[in-house]
Amino acid sequence: MPEQPIDKGLAGAGLLAEVIMNKYADALPLYRQEQRFKRLGYELPRSTLCDWVMQCAVRLKPVVDAMVK
Repeated sequence: MPEQPIDKGLAGAGLLAEVIMNKYADALPLYRQEQRFKRLGYELPRSTLCDWVMQCAVRLKPVVDAMVK
């Protein structure tokens, strides 16, 4: 299995990108994303989505810093 973006995480890069794009580009809050995933048959608690967003932010900080420069 390829290395995951989040250590010991089950979410792949595509799912993480989807959650982040929904939150920031489409202004879709995590509680509504949680409801959307539930309708699709996936139980993804809001706390998990929040953890993913926070961990991605930590991993992407060097990219953001480079863009600011």
